Amino acid sequence: MPYLLEFLLFLSPFLVFWLWRRYQPEHVPEGPLVLAALLGVGLMLAAGVWFGLSVSMPRHPDYVPAQMGTDGHVVPGGARPVR
Repeated sequence: MPYLLEFLLFLSPFLVFWLWRRYQPEHVPEGPLVLAALLGVGLMLAAGVWFGLSVSMPRHPDYVPAQMGTDGHVVPGGARPVR
């Protein structure tokens, strides 16, 4: 079921665009609007690449999963340097 919701959320912008073009065929997007949309997509991609590179783990680390500590609290896991 969650996959269906994600798929519908993915398709919703395309559906909105199709409805807009269907009911207003005479209205064509102008240059500044198209440029702003392209700039927004470019910024989104650049932010995604920056985020992916800034939070990635180093190559070939030892991953230690989260564990239950002796006092009952969860000890967070994560990448540990290779020894």
